[in-house]
Amino acid sequence: AYQLTQNLEFLNSKKRWNGARGAVCLYDEIRRGYLSKDGGVYWNKNHTYKASISNSLFIVLSLMLYEIYQEKEYLERA
Repeated sequence: AYQLTQNLEFLNSKKRWNGARGAVCLYDEIRRGYLSKDGGVYWNKNHTYKASISNSLFIVLSLMLYEIYQEKEYLERA
C-alpha cells in the first residue's frame, strides 16, 4: 500500500501484521525457513517440501522491501 500511496502510516504502523511492518514480519518468518546451504524456501514449517512458488514469492517480497527500505539484505536475498 505504501508503494501506491506514499502514505507513511503504512511504514510506521506499530501493529505486527499491518502495512509494510507486516511485510517485514512475513519476510523474517520466511527467512528463518530459508536454506542457505542448498537454497530454497520450505513450503511448510515441517520442512518436508520445497516448492517453486514459495521461492518465487520470497524473491518478490524481498525486492518489494528493497524498493521501500533500500536495505542491502533484501536485495541480496532476492
